[in-house]
Amino acid sequence: MNTPQDPRTERTLAAIETAFVDLMQMHDFEDITAQAIIQRANINRNTFYKYYDGKQGLANKLAGNLKREYEQMIAVYFSDDFQKLIHNISPMMFAKRRLILTLWRINTRKLHVYADMENLIKQGFIKYAQTQQTERDWDFAAEMFAKLLLNSARYFWERDQQIPIKQVFADWDAMLNIAKR
Repeated sequence: MNTPQDPRTERTLAAIETAFVDLMQMHDFEDITAQAIIQRANINRNTFYKYYDGKQGLANKLAGNLKREYEQMIAVYFSDDFQKLIHNISPMMFAKRRLILTLWRINTRKLHVYADMENLIKQGFIKYAQTQQTERDWDFAAEMFAKLLLNSARYFWERDQQIPIKQVFADWDAMLNIAKR
């Protein structure tokens, strides 16, 4: 259960996150320093290190929070409550699109959010598909579904648009029908 934080702490953490995301729009992760984040967030060094052990710690914390939320979203997606995803979770993820797109750009030995999210989708797809139909290797279909879903999200979010989920699925069907001919 999340306990409410002091409003000053919330503002400080939001300033640090915003500074990090802003810097990632201009630079690669490897080129950003904790000091640059501190300066951009307009906080002192001790404040930053009170919450994070450096830029990697900040990125790990943001990624961990996002992955936990995404795991919940995947669980809902592969349940029978698809409408809940469309009406509740999709707008929530849209609101975090800048952070998500930023974290997807980081691919280090320890941090690879895009690949982790892709794997969550793939595993969720396989688990769900096996409940619908047995005696089939779902690995290829799960891999393609995960790639299509994340690339669709990236396409719309980079254009600051919400994902029209029903339209995206209709477009996928149309694409496959064209490809079959």
